[in-house]
Amino acid sequence: MIFFLQNRGRGAFKRAFLVLLFVFGILAFLVLSGPYFKAEKNIKWGITYSKIQAIRMGLDWQAAYIEILDGLNVNNLRLPVYWNDVEEQQGNYDFMDYDWMVTEAAKRNINTILVIGRRTPRWPECHVPSWVSVLDQASQDKALLDFIQVVVTNFKAHPNISVWQVENEPFLSTFGECPEADPGLLRKEVEIVKTIDPSRPVIITDSGELGDWLRAVKNADIFGTTMYRKVGGWGPFKYATYPLPPQFYRWKANLINRFVPVKKLIVSELQGEPWVIGTPTASDKPLEEQYETVNPKYFKEIVTYAKATGIGEIYWWGAEWWFWLREQGHPEIWETAKALFNAN
Repeated sequence: MIFFLQNRGRGAFKRAFLVLLFVFGILAFLVLSGPYFKAEKNIKWGITYSKIQAIRMGLDWQAAYIEILDGLNVNNLRLPVYWNDVEEQQGNYDFMDYDWMVTEAAKRNINTILVIGRRTPRWPECHVPSWVSVLDQASQDKALLDFIQVVVTNFKAHPNISVWQVENEPFLSTFGECPEADPGLLRKEVEIVKTIDPSRPVIITDSGELGDWLRAVKNADIFGTTMYRKVGGWGPFKYATYPLPPQFYRWKANLINRFVPVKKLIVSELQGEPWVIGTPTASDKPLEEQYETVNPKYFKEIVTYAKATGIGEIYWWGAEWWFWLREQGHPEIWETAKALFNAN
């Protein structure tokens, strides 16, 4: 492109500049003209807690859960229900561990988002019982819809469940061990949830940096974006930092809102633990390598960045790691998070 413009002379550069300026002006108009999401100053902080991640880190997952809720003074919780953990045998559902977690959250008046579906937080992203793989596609879809129906029916009586999250970043095809996204199947999942429990809203999430958001927003009462700062790099670069200003996420929501209404915007997953390569568990790596992408100093920078987004509800990713660090004699990130939650 540059070679072409150089050979066309200064006139071509001028025309190209005017075209880019025009496109930028159109985008700015779409982003800034109302209705749009205004910056919020008061943030409701929350966490995601994963039973399987705590186990992978060698923690007593129940003790860690209670200590995180009480020690950080958590008021908002996102809790994934893993299909392969609940329905190890087809038609036999064991919700005991998840009933316990939801009940413990209720004792503390913690608003709880229950994440349900095939794709739920933590690697390998899709948590599917082994028996599902031998079924044909139609039977696999039915098994998933049956699971959705049973889990909503089981938990809908819990008053502290405020929202259902259906699937986790269902359109992020570049990450995870999952089948291709099926928008029609997602709509059926949402329809089942709303039929059984029409009183609660549904969250659909997408990657903040890589997702187009449009397909997710179409199905959502609340849209949740992820927010990552340092991730695995490309080519010679081990890690990369997204060069995005904190306002980017509201700007993107404002743009999407011109085409599909975004009823409410939250951050469903804010990076609060390291991005490590070759393992889903940061604690598998030496501390020096863990601290390459998230360390006590950079954690404070993430807090500042998140506050500057102007988004009023934000759920941290990494509470299990904060607890693990504290148990290893490194309480700095835990203490920073604790101060943040106690000021909530």
